[in-house]
Amino acid sequence: MSTPIIGNAFTLRFDTRTEDVVARVMAIDGESLMARLTERGFVAFRLRWEDAFEAQLAIEDDVAFICDAVNELEGFATGVQDHYVHLGDGELEITSRLSEGVVSTSIEFTPHLDRRFHVQYEFRSTLQQYMLAWQSLLISLMSMVK
Repeated sequence: MSTPIIGNAFTLRFDTRTEDVVARVMAIDGESLMARLTERGFVAFRLRWEDAFEAQLAIEDDVAFICDAVNELEGFATGVQDHYVHLGDGELEITSRLSEGVVSTSIEFTPHLDRRFHVQYEFRSTLQQYMLAWQSLLISLMSMVK
């Protein structure tokens, strides 16, 4: 059960089964998107991850971190570096590694930063599925300001 969000909010999904992203998302300025969402009155959003859990995140900072994560995908795809994303002031830490076209993702989720509720999840997907999921997440964020 998640804590109710105060203020104007929405829910996004991270799902590696996403197939409807038709165009590669170009680099976007996270600070600009964050400001536009704030101007529209949004203060928070829920991120549902692969139907495993739902994290409550703030527009401030977390939107910029998601944009950074998408902007770093190209470097991740080369296999030279891991993909690390830190959201919710440390409530959600995502580390992904690419090996032979397969992405192994480890997620540390600690709601309210209370270690009693700490859970670890492991996911595997193809590189294409992983990249499309992050890109569709960003497209969903961008659609909130159109």
